[in-house]
Amino acid sequence: MKQELTLRSLRPGERGRVRAMCVTGPMRRRLRQAESHDGDGLRLQNGWSSVTAACVLVFTVLHRPCSTTLLTIKKETGSLRWTALAAALPTVFGLVICALLAHVAQLSS
Repeated sequence: MKQELTLRSLRPGERGRVRAMCVTGPMRRRLRQAESHDGDGLRLQNGWSSVTAACVLVFTVLHRPCSTTLLTIKKETGSLRWTALAAALPTVFGLVICALLAHVAQLSS
């Protein structure tokens, strides 16, 4: 005998988790398609490769610092120039590393 799960039968803290797990419409179809492939279906359908995933991971680690850090730099130095430099340097560095990674991957294939 199946017991139907309703939001009213849950405690208030559990309701958000259940809503987050509910997937409907087009997303459900895409998840089914991805499950029917060899595990890489959704990634490949959207044009992602292993190199793309690696570049996103590298850039995520190396992109600009959080706004709290930038505000602290602005407060301590009193200069907008140092704040802009603190935001630009990691972003440019991340873009360069991603470009190099993609270039090396293209040369090796």
